[in-house]
Amino acid sequence: MINSCKKKIVILGGGLSGISLGYFLNKLGIESVIYEKEPTIGGLCRSKIKNGFIFDICGHLLHFKHKTSLPLIKDLLKDNLVYHKRSSWIYSFNKFTKYPFQANLYGLPNSVIKNSIVDFIKAKIDTEKNSLSNNFLEWSYVNFGKSITDYFMAPYNRKFWTVPLEDLSYKWIDGIVVTPTLKQIVDGTIEENNRNVGYNSFFWYPKEGGIDNLIKAFSQPLKSIFTGYDVEGIDHIKKKITFKNGKKCKYDILISTIPLPELPNIIKNVPLKINKVFKKLQWVSIFNLNLGLTENHRPKKHWIYFPENNLKFFRVGFFNNFSNYNTPIGSSSIYSEVSYSNGRCIDNKKIVSEIFKGLKTVGILNGKSQELARVINDIKYAYPIYNHDYKDSLDIIKKYLSDCNLNSIGRFGGWKYMSMEDVILESERLSSFLLKNV
Repeated sequence: MINSCKKKIVILGGGLSGISLGYFLNKLGIESVIYEKEPTIGGLCRSKIKNGFIFDICGHLLHFKHKTSLPLIKDLLKDNLVYHKRSSWIYSFNKFTKYPFQANLYGLPNSVIKNSIVDFIKAKIDTEKNSLSNNFLEWSYVNFGKSITDYFMAPYNRKFWTVPLEDLSYKWIDGIVVTPTLKQIVDGTIEENNRNVGYNSFFWYPKEGGIDNLIKAFSQPLKSIFTGYDVEGIDHIKKKITFKNGKKCKYDILISTIPLPELPNIIKNVPLKINKVFKKLQWVSIFNLNLGLTENHRPKKHWIYFPENNLKFFRVGFFNNFSNYNTPIGSSSIYSEVSYSNGRCIDNKKIVSEIFKGLKTVGILNGKSQELARVINDIKYAYPIYNHDYKDSLDIIKKYLSDCNLNSIGRFGGWKYMSMEDVILESERLSSFLLKNV
Protein backbone atom coordinates (compact mmCIF):
# COMPACT_ATOMS: atom_id res chain seq x y z
CA MET A 1 0.00 0.00 0.00
CA ILE A 2 1.43 3.37 -1.04
CA ASN A 3 1.80 5.84 1.83
CA SER A 4 0.85 9.49 1.83
CA CYS A 5 4.41 10.84 1.47
CA LYS A 6 4.09 14.41 0.27
CA LYS A 7 7.51 14.59 -1.39
CA LYS A 8 7.52 13.94 -5.10
CA ILE A 9 10.29 11.56 -6.12
CA VAL A 10 11.27 11.71 -9.79
CA ILE A 11 13.54 9.13 -11.45
CA LEU A 12 15.13 10.01 -14.78
CA GLY A 13 15.82 6.91 -16.85
CA GLY A 14 13.86 3.69 -17.19
CA GLY A 15 16.75 1.24 -17.42
CA LEU A 16 17.50 -1.44 -14.85
CA SER A 17 18.70 1.12 -12.29
CA GLY A 18 15.68 3.41 -12.51
CA ILE A 19 13.07 0.66 -12.79
CA SER A 20 14.50 -1.43 -9.93
CA LEU A 21 14.65 1.69 -7.73
CA GLY A 22 10.99 2.35 -8.50
CA TYR A 23 10.22 -1.26 -7.60
CA PHE A 24 11.98 -1.12 -4.22
CA LEU A 25 10.40 2.22 -3.36
CA ASN A 26 7.01 0.75 -4.22
CA LYS A 27 7.66 -2.19 -1.88
CA LEU A 28 8.36 0.31 0.89
CA GLY A 29 5.13 2.14 0.17
CA ILE A 30 6.72 5.15 -1.54
CA GLU A 31 5.49 6.53 -4.83
CA SER A 32 7.85 7.60 -7.58
CA VAL A 33 7.51 8.83 -11.14
CA ILE A 34 9.85 7.45 -13.83
CA TYR A 35 10.60 9.28 -17.08
CA GLU A 36 12.32 7.41 -19.92
CA LYS A 37 13.44 9.08 -23.15
CA GLU A 38 13.05 5.99 -25.38
CA PRO A 39 9.68 4.59 -26.56
CA THR A 40 10.22 1.53 -24.32
CA ILE A 41 11.79 0.98 -20.93
CA GLY A 42 14.80 -1.23 -20.23
CA GLY A 43 17.79 0.77 -21.41
CA LEU A 44 20.58 -1.68 -22.20
CA CYS A 45 18.78 -4.39 -20.24
CA ARG A 46 16.36 -4.92 -23.10
CA SER A 47 15.55 -7.52 -25.74
CA LYS A 48 14.52 -7.01 -29.35
CA ILE A 49 12.50 -9.52 -31.34
CA LYS A 50 12.88 -9.97 -35.08
CA ASN A 51 11.57 -12.85 -37.23
CA GLY A 52 11.14 -15.03 -34.16
CA PHE A 53 14.66 -14.35 -32.81
CA ILE A 54 15.18 -12.72 -29.42
CA PHE A 55 18.29 -10.52 -29.26
CA ASP A 56 19.40 -8.90 -26.03
CA ILE A 57 21.43 -5.71 -26.36
CA CYS A 58 24.78 -7.53 -26.05
CA GLY A 59 25.16 -10.26 -23.44
CA HIS A 60 23.21 -9.64 -20.22
CA LEU A 61 23.62 -12.40 -17.65
CA LEU A 62 22.83 -12.61 -13.96
CA HIS A 63 25.67 -13.41 -11.55
CA PHE A 64 24.96 -13.59 -7.84
CA LYS A 65 27.59 -12.87 -5.21
CA HIS A 66 25.26 -11.69 -2.44
CA LYS A 67 22.96 -14.09 -0.60
CA THR A 68 19.86 -11.88 -0.95
CA SER A 69 20.06 -11.47 -4.72
CA LEU A 70 19.09 -14.91 -6.01
CA PRO A 71 15.94 -15.23 -3.84
CA LEU A 72 14.85 -11.77 -5.02
CA ILE A 73 15.24 -12.61 -8.73
CA LYS A 74 13.66 -16.06 -8.26
CA ASP A 75 10.68 -14.38 -6.63
CA LEU A 76 10.41 -11.96 -9.55
CA LEU A 77 10.88 -14.43 -12.42
CA LYS A 78 9.37 -17.49 -10.72
CA ASP A 79 10.16 -20.60 -12.79
CA ASN A 80 11.40 -18.54 -15.74
CA LEU A 81 15.04 -18.66 -14.60
CA VAL A 82 17.68 -21.21 -15.61
CA TYR A 83 21.08 -21.94 -14.08
CA HIS A 84 24.13 -22.31 -16.37
CA LYS A 85 27.71 -23.37 -15.84
CA ARG A 86 29.75 -20.93 -17.88
CA SER A 87 31.32 -22.14 -21.12
CA SER A 88 33.55 -19.24 -22.14
CA TRP A 89 36.55 -19.47 -24.44
CA ILE A 90 39.41 -17.55 -26.02
CA TYR A 91 40.53 -17.67 -29.63
CA SER A 92 44.27 -17.06 -30.00
CA PHE A 93 47.16 -18.71 -31.84
CA ASN A 94 44.48 -20.18 -34.18
CA LYS A 95 43.08 -22.25 -31.31
CA PHE A 96 40.10 -22.18 -28.96
CA THR A 97 41.14 -22.48 -25.31
CA LYS A 98 39.15 -22.05 -22.14
CA TYR A 99 38.79 -18.74 -20.34
CA PRO A 100 40.55 -17.26 -18.42
CA PHE A 101 43.78 -17.46 -20.41
CA GLN A 102 46.05 -17.31 -17.36
CA ALA A 103 44.50 -20.44 -15.82
CA ASN A 104 43.93 -22.44 -19.03
CA LEU A 105 47.15 -22.79 -21.03
CA TYR A 106 46.32 -26.35 -22.09
CA GLY A 107 46.16 -26.68 -25.87
CA LEU A 108 48.35 -23.66 -26.65
CA PRO A 109 51.71 -24.03 -28.45
CA ASN A 110 54.45 -25.47 -26.23
CA SER A 111 56.54 -22.32 -26.45
CA VAL A 112 53.61 -20.21 -25.25
CA ILE A 113 53.02 -22.53 -22.29
CA LYS A 114 56.71 -22.62 -21.34
CA ASN A 115 57.18 -18.86 -21.57
CA SER A 116 53.98 -18.19 -19.63
CA ILE A 117 54.90 -20.42 -16.69
CA VAL A 118 58.54 -19.33 -16.50
CA ASP A 119 57.65 -15.63 -16.62
CA PHE A 120 54.86 -16.08 -14.08
CA ILE A 121 57.33 -17.64 -11.64
CA LYS A 122 59.82 -14.82 -12.28
CA ALA A 123 57.11 -12.26 -11.58
CA LYS A 124 56.25 -13.94 -8.28
CA ILE A 125 59.91 -14.01 -7.25
CA ASP A 126 60.23 -10.31 -8.07
CA THR A 127 56.90 -9.33 -6.50
CA GLU A 128 58.46 -7.50 -3.58
CA LYS A 129 60.64 -5.46 -5.93
CA ASN A 130 57.77 -4.64 -8.27
CA SER A 131 54.86 -4.39 -5.85
CA LEU A 132 53.97 -0.83 -6.81
CA SER A 133 51.96 -0.37 -10.01
CA ASN A 134 51.04 2.94 -11.62
CA ASN A 135 48.82 1.61 -14.38
CA PHE A 136 47.10 -1.50 -15.67
CA LEU A 137 50.03 -2.62 -17.83
CA GLU A 138 52.43 -2.50 -14.89
CA TRP A 139 49.90 -4.27 -12.69
CA SER A 140 49.58 -7.05 -15.25
CA TYR A 141 53.35 -7.54 -15.56
CA VAL A 142 53.65 -7.72 -11.77
CA ASN A 143 50.79 -10.21 -11.35
CA PHE A 144 51.13 -12.38 -14.47
CA GLY A 145 54.61 -11.84 -15.85
CA LYS A 146 55.70 -10.74 -19.30
CA SER A 147 54.36 -13.61 -21.43
CA ILE A 148 50.78 -13.89 -20.16
CA THR A 149 50.57 -10.10 -20.34
CA ASP A 150 51.94 -9.93 -23.89
CA TYR A 151 49.97 -12.93 -25.16
CA PHE A 152 46.57 -12.00 -23.78
CA MET A 153 46.14 -9.38 -21.05
CA ALA A 154 47.70 -6.49 -22.98
CA PRO A 155 46.26 -7.11 -26.48
CA TYR A 156 42.78 -7.94 -25.22
CA ASN A 157 42.53 -4.96 -22.89
CA ARG A 158 43.95 -2.55 -25.48
CA LYS A 159 41.35 -3.83 -27.90
CA PHE A 160 38.54 -3.60 -25.35
CA TRP A 161 39.35 -0.32 -23.59
CA THR A 162 40.65 1.44 -26.78
CA VAL A 163 43.28 3.41 -24.82
CA PRO A 164 46.99 2.82 -24.10
CA LEU A 165 47.22 0.60 -21.04
CA GLU A 166 49.71 3.03 -19.50
CA ASP A 167 46.79 5.49 -19.36
CA LEU A 168 44.45 2.96 -17.73
CA SER A 169 44.17 2.60 -13.97
CA TYR A 170 43.99 -0.91 -12.48
CA LYS A 171 41.39 0.09 -9.84
CA TRP A 172 38.55 -1.59 -11.76
CA ILE A 173 40.00 -5.12 -11.72
CA ASP A 174 39.01 -6.16 -8.18
CA GLY A 175 36.86 -9.30 -8.46
CA ILE A 176 36.85 -9.12 -12.27
CA VAL A 177 40.32 -10.16 -13.44
CA VAL A 178 41.34 -13.61 -12.15
CA THR A 179 44.79 -13.81 -10.52
CA PRO A 180 45.51 -17.56 -10.23
CA THR A 181 48.05 -19.34 -8.08
CA LEU A 182 50.97 -21.23 -9.63
CA LYS A 183 49.18 -24.50 -8.84
CA GLN A 184 46.07 -23.35 -10.73
CA ILE A 185 48.20 -22.39 -13.72
CA VAL A 186 49.97 -25.77 -13.72
CA ASP A 187 46.67 -27.64 -13.29
CA GLY A 188 45.28 -25.77 -16.29
CA THR A 189 48.37 -26.69 -18.32
CA ILE A 190 48.54 -30.45 -17.75
CA GLU A 191 44.94 -31.05 -18.86
CA GLU A 192 41.87 -29.10 -19.87
CA ASN A 193 40.54 -27.50 -16.73
CA ASN A 194 36.91 -28.37 -15.99
CA ARG A 195 36.79 -26.08 -12.99
CA ASN A 196 35.56 -22.57 -13.78
CA VAL A 197 37.18 -19.67 -11.98
CA GLY A 198 36.18 -16.03 -11.77
CA TYR A 199 33.13 -14.06 -10.64
CA ASN A 200 31.07 -15.22 -13.64
CA SER A 201 31.80 -18.96 -13.37
CA PHE A 202 28.07 -19.59 -13.19
CA PHE A 203 25.15 -17.50 -14.33
CA TRP A 204 21.39 -17.39 -14.48
CA TYR A 205 19.27 -16.38 -17.45
CA PRO A 206 15.52 -16.29 -18.24
CA LYS A 207 14.25 -19.48 -19.85
CA GLU A 208 11.89 -17.52 -22.10
CA GLY A 209 11.65 -13.95 -23.32
CA GLY A 210 15.29 -12.86 -23.01
CA ILE A 211 16.66 -10.48 -20.38
CA ASP A 212 13.72 -8.17 -21.12
CA ASN A 213 11.67 -10.30 -18.72
CA LEU A 214 13.71 -8.99 -15.80
CA ILE A 215 12.66 -5.42 -16.60
CA LYS A 216 9.05 -6.51 -17.08
CA ALA A 217 9.05 -8.17 -13.67
CA PHE A 218 10.50 -5.14 -11.89
CA SER A 219 8.14 -2.73 -13.66
CA GLN A 220 4.95 -4.79 -13.25
CA PRO A 221 3.72 -3.12 -10.02
CA LEU A 222 4.70 0.41 -11.10
CA LYS A 223 1.96 2.73 -12.28
CA SER A 224 3.80 5.96 -13.09
CA ILE A 225 6.22 5.23 -15.93
CA PHE A 226 6.27 7.65 -18.85
CA THR A 227 8.16 6.90 -22.07
CA GLY A 228 9.17 9.37 -24.78
CA TYR A 229 10.27 11.92 -22.17
CA ASP A 230 13.73 13.14 -23.16
CA VAL A 231 15.11 15.65 -20.64
CA GLU A 232 15.87 19.09 -22.05
CA GLY A 233 16.74 20.91 -18.86
CA ILE A 234 17.00 20.60 -15.08
CA ASP A 235 16.62 23.69 -12.91
CA HIS A 236 17.90 22.44 -9.55
CA ILE A 237 17.14 25.77 -7.85
CA LYS A 238 13.46 25.76 -8.77
CA LYS A 239 13.39 21.93 -8.76
CA LYS A 240 11.83 21.82 -12.21
CA ILE A 241 12.45 19.58 -15.22
CA THR A 242 11.58 20.42 -18.81
CA PHE A 243 11.30 17.76 -21.49
CA LYS A 244 11.85 17.96 -25.24
CA ASN A 245 8.19 17.03 -25.83
CA GLY A 246 7.16 20.31 -24.17
CA LYS A 247 6.09 18.78 -20.86
CA LYS A 248 7.35 20.01 -17.48
CA CYS A 249 7.36 18.62 -13.98
CA LYS A 250 8.33 19.66 -10.46
CA TYR A 251 10.13 17.44 -7.99
CA ASP A 252 11.22 17.31 -4.37
CA ILE A 253 13.75 14.50 -4.73
CA LEU A 254 15.51 13.81 -8.03
CA ILE A 255 17.36 10.63 -8.96
CA SER A 256 19.12 10.48 -12.31
CA THR A 257 20.44 7.45 -14.16
CA ILE A 258 21.38 9.58 -17.18
CA PRO A 259 25.02 9.05 -18.25
CA LEU A 260 27.22 11.60 -16.46
CA PRO A 261 28.67 13.19 -19.63
CA GLU A 262 25.14 14.24 -20.63
CA LEU A 263 24.41 16.19 -17.43
CA PRO A 264 26.29 19.43 -18.28
CA ASN A 265 24.04 19.74 -21.32
CA ILE A 266 20.84 19.63 -19.26
CA ILE A 267 21.62 21.03 -15.79
CA LYS A 268 21.08 24.77 -15.78
CA ASN A 269 24.12 27.03 -15.22
CA VAL A 270 26.83 24.44 -14.63
CA PRO A 271 29.98 26.34 -13.55
CA LEU A 272 32.72 26.45 -16.17
CA LYS A 273 35.27 24.74 -13.92
CA ILE A 274 32.82 21.87 -13.28
CA ASN A 275 32.05 21.61 -16.97
CA LYS A 276 35.75 21.12 -17.64
CA VAL A 277 35.83 18.23 -15.17
CA PHE A 278 32.87 16.55 -16.90
CA LYS A 279 34.81 16.74 -20.16
CA LYS A 280 37.58 14.60 -18.65
CA LEU A 281 35.25 11.59 -18.51
CA GLN A 282 36.02 8.93 -21.10
CA TRP A 283 34.02 5.91 -22.18
CA VAL A 284 33.96 2.90 -24.46
CA SER A 285 31.20 2.61 -27.06
CA ILE A 286 30.06 -0.71 -28.54
CA PHE A 287 28.96 -1.60 -32.06
CA ASN A 288 26.79 -4.70 -31.58
CA LEU A 289 25.80 -6.88 -34.54
CA ASN A 290 23.22 -9.64 -33.91
CA LEU A 291 22.45 -12.34 -36.45
CA GLY A 292 19.73 -14.98 -36.67
CA LEU A 293 20.84 -17.93 -38.81
CA THR A 294 19.28 -21.01 -40.36
CA GLU A 295 21.65 -23.70 -39.13
CA ASN A 296 22.01 -24.80 -35.55
CA HIS A 297 25.72 -25.56 -35.85
CA ARG A 298 27.17 -22.87 -33.66
CA PRO A 299 29.72 -24.13 -31.12
CA LYS A 300 28.40 -25.26 -27.73
CA LYS A 301 29.90 -22.22 -26.07
CA HIS A 302 28.30 -19.24 -24.36
CA TRP A 303 30.82 -16.66 -25.52
CA ILE A 304 34.37 -16.31 -26.89
CA TYR A 305 37.00 -13.59 -26.35
CA PHE A 306 39.21 -12.45 -29.23
CA PRO A 307 42.42 -10.61 -28.24
CA GLU A 308 44.08 -10.46 -31.64
CA ASN A 309 43.96 -7.29 -33.74
CA ASN A 310 43.27 -8.98 -37.08
CA LEU A 311 39.70 -9.54 -35.86
CA LYS A 312 37.54 -6.48 -35.23
CA PHE A 313 35.32 -7.94 -32.50
CA PHE A 314 36.54 -8.53 -28.96
CA ARG A 315 33.70 -10.91 -28.06
CA VAL A 316 31.17 -13.14 -29.78
CA GLY A 317 28.33 -14.91 -27.96
CA PHE A 318 25.52 -17.32 -28.77
CA PHE A 319 22.01 -16.43 -27.61
CA ASN A 320 20.64 -19.88 -28.45
CA ASN A 321 23.06 -21.38 -25.92
CA PHE A 322 21.60 -19.13 -23.21
CA SER A 323 18.12 -20.43 -24.02
CA ASN A 324 16.62 -22.51 -26.83
CA TYR A 325 13.63 -20.17 -26.70
CA ASN A 326 15.75 -17.31 -28.07
CA THR A 327 15.60 -18.78 -31.58
CA PRO A 328 13.11 -20.64 -33.78
CA ILE A 329 13.57 -24.44 -33.80
CA GLY A 330 16.57 -25.58 -35.85
CA SER A 331 18.19 -22.15 -36.01
CA SER A 332 20.80 -20.25 -34.04
CA SER A 333 21.82 -16.70 -33.21
CA ILE A 334 25.02 -14.87 -32.43
CA TYR A 335 26.05 -11.48 -31.15
CA SER A 336 29.35 -9.76 -31.82
CA GLU A 337 30.82 -6.72 -30.09
CA VAL A 338 33.31 -4.16 -31.39
CA SER A 339 34.54 -1.46 -29.04
CA TYR A 340 35.41 2.06 -30.13
CA SER A 341 35.88 5.53 -28.65
CA ASN A 342 36.90 9.06 -29.57
CA GLY A 343 40.47 7.83 -29.50
CA ARG A 344 39.79 4.87 -31.78
CA CYS A 345 36.92 5.15 -34.23
CA ILE A 346 35.30 2.59 -36.49
CA ASP A 347 34.18 2.93 -40.10
CA ASN A 348 30.41 2.42 -39.97
CA LYS A 349 30.33 1.69 -43.71
CA LYS A 350 32.81 -1.19 -43.41
CA ILE A 351 32.36 -2.60 -39.93
CA VAL A 352 29.58 -5.11 -40.73
CA SER A 353 31.51 -6.66 -43.62
CA GLU A 354 34.64 -6.76 -41.42
CA ILE A 355 32.70 -8.61 -38.72
CA PHE A 356 31.40 -11.12 -41.27
CA LYS A 357 34.93 -11.66 -42.57
CA GLY A 358 36.20 -12.30 -39.05
CA LEU A 359 33.38 -14.73 -38.21
CA LYS A 360 34.26 -16.74 -41.31
CA THR A 361 37.99 -16.65 -40.50
CA VAL A 362 37.46 -18.28 -37.09
CA GLY A 363 34.89 -20.78 -38.41
CA ILE A 364 31.80 -19.42 -36.65
CA LEU A 365 30.22 -18.77 -40.06
CA ASN A 366 30.85 -21.60 -42.51
CA GLY A 367 29.16 -20.28 -45.63
CA LYS A 368 26.19 -22.64 -45.35
CA SER A 369 24.01 -20.62 -43.00
CA GLN A 370 21.43 -18.23 -44.36
CA GLU A 371 20.76 -15.01 -42.53
CA LEU A 372 17.18 -14.79 -41.24
CA ALA A 373 17.42 -11.75 -38.99
CA ARG A 374 19.79 -8.89 -38.27
CA VAL A 375 19.67 -6.33 -35.45
CA ILE A 376 22.32 -3.65 -34.96
CA ASN A 377 22.80 -1.69 -31.74
CA ASP A 378 25.23 1.20 -31.66
CA ILE A 379 25.73 1.83 -27.94
CA LYS A 380 27.26 5.21 -27.14
CA TYR A 381 27.84 4.59 -23.43
CA ALA A 382 28.93 1.02 -22.72
CA TYR A 383 31.82 1.16 -20.20
CA PRO A 384 33.34 4.07 -18.26
CA ILE A 385 37.10 4.23 -18.82
CA TYR A 386 39.18 4.20 -15.63
CA ASN A 387 41.82 6.66 -16.75
CA HIS A 388 44.13 8.41 -14.28
CA ASP A 389 41.74 11.37 -13.98
CA TYR A 390 38.85 9.05 -13.14
CA LYS A 391 38.76 9.20 -9.33
CA ASP A 392 39.50 12.89 -8.86
CA SER A 393 37.03 13.86 -11.60
CA LEU A 394 34.31 11.65 -10.18
CA ASP A 395 34.80 13.01 -6.66
CA ILE A 396 34.42 16.59 -7.89
CA ILE A 397 31.35 15.75 -9.98
CA LYS A 398 29.68 13.86 -7.12
CA LYS A 399 30.25 16.81 -4.78
CA TYR A 400 28.74 19.20 -7.33
CA LEU A 401 25.70 16.97 -7.92
CA SER A 402 25.21 16.58 -4.18
CA ASP A 403 25.21 20.37 -3.84
CA CYS A 404 22.50 20.37 -6.52
CA ASN A 405 20.50 17.81 -4.48
CA LEU A 406 20.71 15.38 -7.38
CA ASN A 407 21.32 11.68 -6.79
CA SER A 408 23.11 10.13 -9.78
CA ILE A 409 23.13 6.33 -9.72
CA GLY A 410 23.62 3.22 -11.83
CA ARG A 411 26.36 2.12 -14.18
CA PHE A 412 26.35 5.38 -16.10
CA GLY A 413 24.81 7.73 -13.59
CA GLY A 414 27.35 6.53 -11.02
CA TRP A 415 29.98 6.11 -13.74
CA LYS A 416 31.40 2.78 -12.59
CA TYR A 417 31.82 -0.80 -13.73
CA MET A 418 28.72 -2.55 -12.34
CA SER A 419 27.06 -5.89 -12.90
CA MET A 420 23.28 -6.13 -13.03
CA GLU A 421 23.36 -7.44 -9.47
CA ASP A 422 25.41 -4.40 -8.38
CA VAL A 423 22.86 -2.08 -9.99
CA ILE A 424 19.93 -3.81 -8.31
CA LEU A 425 21.57 -3.81 -4.87
CA GLU A 426 22.44 -0.12 -5.18
CA SER A 427 18.80 0.67 -5.96
CA GLU A 428 17.66 -1.34 -2.96
CA ARG A 429 20.08 0.51 -0.64
CA LEU A 430 18.99 3.90 -1.99
CA SER A 431 15.31 3.04 -1.49
CA SER A 432 16.02 2.26 2.19
CA PHE A 433 17.89 5.57 2.55
CA LEU A 434 15.02 7.49 0.97
CA LEU A 435 12.52 5.79 3.29
CA LYS A 436 14.31 7.42 6.23
CA ASN A 437 14.46 10.81 4.54
CA VAL A 438 11.03 11.40 3.01
